[in-house]
Amino acid sequence: SIARKLIFSKWQEALGGNLHTMVSGSAALQPRLARIFGAAGMQVMEGYGLTETSPVVSVGMYKNNMYKVGTVGIPIDNVEVKIADDGEILIKGPNVMMGYYKDPERTADVMTGAYFHTGDKGEIDQQGFLKITGRKKEMFKTS
Repeated sequence: SIARKLIFSKWQEALGGNLHTMVSGSAALQPRLARIFGAAGMQVMEGYGLTETSPVVSVGMYKNNMYKVGTVGIPIDNVEVKIADDGEILIKGPNVMMGYYKDPERTADVMTGAYFHTGDKGEIDQQGFLKITGRKKEMFKTS
């Protein structure tokens, strides 16, 4: 396309010319940015996880049609994700921590049986893609 030749080729060159995949995590990637990277011919790989989930829960990749803009992919093998009545994302699997070191009270606050309460809110669509919609308790980002 003309845009790829005029704009995106210069952009890719400025990024070193070898950037083919952009990886995003920590916070949801804005859908418009995912579309821009896609239009530039760069694949987007977006994931979700927490330290307590060692660290991956779900991954979205263009490979095998496992990517959907606005989501963080589908859960990885052997990981179960469900949404609680209040919208909180709950995680169960062999990757979930056993507990916080020498802190049973904090562990009890985040574990219900085998499910880890993430503190994040989300939705699972009909194809199984996870979308992060917010936090149970909003926190300030310091960086």
